[in-house]
Amino acid sequence: MPSRDQCNTWAQTHPASQQPAETGSGYCIVTGQGHTAYLQVTNINPEVAGGTLFADVITWNTTGSPGSSVPITAPAYDIWWRSPISISSAGNSIDLDSKRPASGASNNNLGFNGMILYSDGSSFQIAAWTSRSTPSGAQCHIWAQTHPASQQPAETGGRYCIITGQGHTAYLQVTNITPDAGGTLHASVTVWTP
Repeated sequence: MPSRDQCNTWAQTHPASQQPAETGSGYCIVTGQGHTAYLQVTNINPEVAGGTLFADVITWNTTGSPGSSVPITAPAYDIWWRSPISISSAGNSIDLDSKRPASGASNNNLGFNGMILYSDGSSFQIAAWTSRSTPSGAQCHIWAQTHPASQQPAETGGRYCIITGQGHTAYLQVTNITPDAGGTLHASVTVWTP
């Protein structure tokens, strides 16, 4: 991996507005605000939203003497809780912002109506995760931000990235949907907190 100075010099002496992307390739970038960044492509998945690039990125700040700038790192997503859950179409939504999943009707919970996973609050986002790999907390957060919706069709095996009303990021994988009393969705959930 290049240093900040090496990457900055390379980007300035080899300017381009676009480059072909390849898994394993590294790219030096100077942002519009003058930050220097190094992007290492870890995967390109053509099955996700017509093509999604996954990468590790280091961005350096613009202050300090050459070679001494400290990398700016992305926030760490620590697992807050992980648990199996069940959501009944009988009206018991799940509060993913509770340390342990709590049932009941209130704003910003995750609900299920027998066919659709939905938010019963306005600041809740849910996106179907279409990649075959399990996302990290950061990947899931970005996916839900860039593919926001308040509801998604529910199906056994379906996987979803969620941003809750309090800003937690969650990954939900549906393990089973039983037809009892209109339907009960069973899933495993991981909730991260940055």
